[in-house]
Amino acid sequence: MTGIVKLTQIIQTTALALLLVFGPLTGGATKPWSFSISLWLALTGLVAMAVKRMWADKSILPRHPFELPMLILLGLAVISLFATIHPLSTFWALLRLITYLAVFYLALDATASRTATKQLIGLIIGVGVVLCFIGLIKYFNSPIPGFWSYVPQSQEGFFLSTYLNHNHIAGYLAMALALGMGMMLSNSFSRGLAWLGCTLLFLVCVVLTMSRGGWISIGISVIFMVASVSLKKKSNSFRVMAIGFILVAVVGLALLGSSPAIQRVKSLEDHGDSSRVNRIGIWTASLNLIKHNPLFGTGLGTFPYSFPTVRPPGAQLRYNEAHSDYLQIVIELGLPVLIPLIWWLFLFFKVGLSHIRKSNTSLGTAVSLGTFGGALAIIIHSAVDFNIQLTANGVLFFSILGMMAGADRFRAVRKEKVKDVEIRGQTITSLDFVDAEGNLLASKNKAGSKSPSRGFRGRS
Repeated sequence: MTGIVKLTQIIQTTALALLLVFGPLTGGATKPWSFSISLWLALTGLVAMAVKRMWADKSILPRHPFELPMLILLGLAVISLFATIHPLSTFWALLRLITYLAVFYLALDATASRTATKQLIGLIIGVGVVLCFIGLIKYFNSPIPGFWSYVPQSQEGFFLSTYLNHNHIAGYLAMALALGMGMMLSNSFSRGLAWLGCTLLFLVCVVLTMSRGGWISIGISVIFMVASVSLKKKSNSFRVMAIGFILVAVVGLALLGSSPAIQRVKSLEDHGDSSRVNRIGIWTASLNLIKHNPLFGTGLGTFPYSFPTVRPPGAQLRYNEAHSDYLQIVIELGLPVLIPLIWWLFLFFKVGLSHIRKSNTSLGTAVSLGTFGGALAIIIHSAVDFNIQLTANGVLFFSILGMMAGADRFRAVRKEKVKDVEIRGQTITSLDFVDAEGNLLASKNKAGSKSPSRGFRGRS
């Protein structure tokens, strides 16, 4: 590897790492100054990656299954610049989309290295743990730095950590939790108890957020992940059942120990709940915006300026988001955006489920399962909230999506004959299992006895 490639690789890796750490610790990178730094880090990493790949005689951007729907989405966003009701807001929203796409490619390129992928997953889980400790200190009214101590009046009593909205920290922890579960269920890393401890910590903190959308999305994601591992061949059913039992027990104890959490669960049956009524009112009124601007929408990032024209009588609050990422993107980019959106969702399930089903190494199972589960949680939660509108959560979501797109690189896809060895009059053929890049994953002889040091788990 030449000096240029090494240098650009260091810049690329550092930029992505700083981006994943910086956003959550600054309350989601929602302020102009923090978003500008996030944008700068993303573009710096993207340029470094492009130079590295060109120097190594590779395509500027790595290929992936989501190329066409992402390209169409970017095209519609650019077109909205010429049809927007507020050009400045659309410009900044377009920069945010470019940031997300840059992060996607940075994470996808990182999957070319097994070490880089494991470090990336470890970093995300580590940031989640830090957020949990900050949040617990803040939740129990212990001293905390002033820039993290502010709690909006509407969020009192909720677990917030560095964020200003309980739904957003729940969304972040849902993605970190899924990655941790992927590590546990696949047994990809050593120190399994450490991953179990992280996951249980995430679960307790999510319960304390009182985010009902977060609870539901995480519940569906966890059930799917446990079921997927249980159905895979050679899975450790006892291990899966034990982990499932522990998770259920922890959630149950957390709920029993928190009266507000119990009341929050009961509110799911309350059709007059103010939060539900407000959301339904926003969604109903927002449909008029689609009727008035069906083809080009109002422009990316313009919901705060378009909604006042259809705001229901008596509504006193100012709504900057539609509380549904799907509804908001249709309002802002028009009905044509449904084409890349539905196409992308179809590819997401097709590619994700295929990677989980075909994964035959422990790292491949961990990455495919954890990333799909984390992205699935946000996809579900986004139906009733706006996690992806928050820069830090959007960055993490697209990082996870990038790793999921490259998860097939950790699958043993072919066998290469190494040599024939005669032992006690019997010829044994030694085989190497390698991934799509030619990296050695495991060794096995033809008679069926695997290499005692590696097996199908690969290097971890």
